[in-house]
Amino acid sequence: MANVSGSVQLKNGIYYMILSTKIGGRRKQKWITTRLPERGNKKVANRMLSNILDGIDTGEIDVQILFENPGYYKEKIYKQDTENSNDTKNQKNVLFCDYLVEWVQLQKSKVKPCTYASDANTVYKHLYPYFK
Repeated sequence: MANVSGSVQLKNGIYYMILSTKIGGRRKQKWITTRLPERGNKKVANRMLSNILDGIDTGEIDVQILFENPGYYKEKIYKQDTENSNDTKNQKNVLFCDYLVEWVQLQKSKVKPCTYASDANTVYKHLYPYFK
């Protein structure tokens, strides 16, 4: 088994997975794009990296081929991630109005107070009663 480490980096607004290992006594690095934009996708990018590292550990992915020709595994990487994101077992049925309340609470720490106040007013005064 090869000793491969990895990290997720942001480059030009897109997340990349950086894999590092030693091949033939020389240190090699490979940057593989996740095709994910920066906003809200760091966990997904880390999950993709974890899937690759797990595949390397189990022998499902050959390190030599990955470092020489990363395109060989790209379809598998992206397909596996879309399968995981469409998994209905992990999704719960939530009413839209309940989702809006959760969303407003999450936005509180991400936006300016005046933006939060406006969003909260819209959700609680107009949208929540309509969709309830």
